[in-house]
Amino acid sequence: MFRKAVLPITTAIVCGFTITAQVRPTGEELLAKVRAKILENVDRLSNYTCTETVERKVFELRDDSISPKACAAFLDSDRSGHLCNSDQLRLDVGIAKTGEEMFSWPEADRFEVDDPRQLLPGANTRGTFAELLNEIFRRGPVISYRGESQAGERTLAEYDFAASREQSRIPYEEDFSVITGYDGAFLVDSETSDLVQLRIRYLNLPQSAKACTAATTVDYHKVLVNGISLVLPARSQAVFIDRDGRKLVNQTTFSDCHQFVGQSELHFGREPGEGEPPHRAPAKLDVAGGIPFEIAIDEDVDIRSAAVGDPIRCKLATPLRGAEGIVAPAGTPVTARIVQLARIFNSCVHDCKIMAAAPIPGTVTFSFRLENILIGGTAQALSARPGPPSDNPHSTPSPVIWSSAGDALTGVLRPNRSMLMTNGLRTEWFTAK
Repeated sequence: MFRKAVLPITTAIVCGFTITAQVRPTGEELLAKVRAKILENVDRLSNYTCTETVERKVFELRDDSISPKACAAFLDSDRSGHLCNSDQLRLDVGIAKTGEEMFSWPEADRFEVDDPRQLLPGANTRGTFAELLNEIFRRGPVISYRGESQAGERTLAEYDFAASREQSRIPYEEDFSVITGYDGAFLVDSETSDLVQLRIRYLNLPQSAKACTAATTVDYHKVLVNGISLVLPARSQAVFIDRDGRKLVNQTTFSDCHQFVGQSELHFGREPGEGEPPHRAPAKLDVAGGIPFEIAIDEDVDIRSAAVGDPIRCKLATPLRGAEGIVAPAGTPVTARIVQLARIFNSCVHDCKIMAAAPIPGTVTFSFRLENILIGGTAQALSARPGPPSDNPHSTPSPVIWSSAGDALTGVLRPNRSMLMTNGLRTEWFTAK
């Protein structure tokens, strides 16, 4: 357990009165306290998990490529350009025994992947929960004391740090196989030794990377969980300047941080470096392919507040039949998952280049797929593909244009229409092998 050090005391006698003052620790002494406190905090996090909600926005700065010199200038400026589109992701994050971050869908009972893109393509959220702290305070880049400043009633001490590519173990977020150098700074509360903010900039990104520069800022706060005070990330912002003239901003908030206690159990599908996972995914429902069935959404889903990764509570609207009769009756619980959700604000040049038609401003596109079916109290993986929307009169309410591809059903909400998928909405599906 970290014990707060007792500050040295100086005493002076002025006009017959005794004045006692605390002597502030030097920059090196404060850094030693900060390092010990942060590492103790990080070691505790293996017992905790948080939900991270990421709002991703894409801005168009210009319609042609950006030079390396202009790239750095765009990162440092407040210029955002035209907002093209945005989406929102939601994942649970935890810490494996090795200190690496692991990710899962919200409400899952195990953490399966150490790369969030395996769940959600493009989900560059790794590092902000604990890995950056392990890199900077455990592995030891060069850290220099800059001095103190006032922020309201708080006295903040600032430190710089830097590491070359050879010293670094930080994988760049776009391609986790590429190690990059970095520099940055952090602020700590001089009185409590608590971390307040961390800023990091990735250096010398490879030409193969889409971004020419990137930076991340993480704000921290104290959270009381089961009577234990922890310093956890409150929010973070990652900014990427792409070589093709776009600016990507990922704003992450952390919530619902809690410890797994009592009968709750935190499973890691596979610890990094280990063999077969001890806790496997639900067994797949054993039925033939091509069997038609319908599901009904069993709750209202507000697209305005929904996020990619959110589960959708559903139920069978018709029985699911097998070769020997009914496998699951109507009303059997089914879980679906939102796998794509994008809001279009402006028709940007880059989007027009990669899409067959210019996206219509004001539309919202979302996709969901079926995940599990609960039979006899046991969840089983349900592999299915959506049927053509025209085959099911229940599946095409007027505000939504439906389409299907692969295992996902996609809806496009027209501008100025309701952003609600209402309880009872029915869609047709076919089992898949």
